[in-house]
Amino acid sequence: MKILLISDLHSSPSTLKGLDELLAIEQFDYVLSPGDVTDRYDANALEYLDQFINLVTQKHGLKLKMVYGNNDSKEVVEHTRARGALLHFDEENIQGYRIAGIGDVESQGEIPGGTLKDLSGTIVVSHRPTPQFKALKASGATLSNAPIIQIFGHYHTRAETEQVGSTLIINVPAAMDGRYAVLELPSKKVEFKWFKNS
Repeated sequence: MKILLISDLHSSPSTLKGLDELLAIEQFDYVLSPGDVTDRYDANALEYLDQFINLVTQKHGLKLKMVYGNNDSKEVVEHTRARGALLHFDEENIQGYRIAGIGDVESQGEIPGGTLKDLSGTIVVSHRPTPQFKALKASGATLSNAPIIQIFGHYHTRAETEQVGSTLIINVPAAMDGRYAVLELPSKKVEFKWFKNS
């Protein structure tokens, strides 16, 4: 399975163009976004969100799940939920893998959705490192409920992976800067790439 990881678009029109070109030539099974699809200063954030969702799901026929970031307003979060793309305090089964999402609750306060307690065996998508990730790092990777993969964005320039115990950490760089990541399962192979015209 081949998953496109795209984070921190920040309402960039050129990113949508690059994404459209990418999806036209490269095959993916799924798209996951760790948030900040929109920008807090964008008066047309909901329109941009719709363009992003429509591009991925309607034009290219792919499944999309995303969490919200610190730049995605509560209106954007609720619109994402209404469009069926929100993965906040929720899980999705993708070809036998449990994908769990946690929105950026640190920046916006709690947005209702539920709880995630047992993360063992999951792939966790969040905007920035979760409290569970911080505990994992602090414990020396001895947590019994550690996910197999933790995916986040937020830091823009970082494009890196790290193995902490049995958990693969993937820090996805900013799409607004022309970058994205590709995750292949079950091999856990990760590639960081640039959009064609970036």
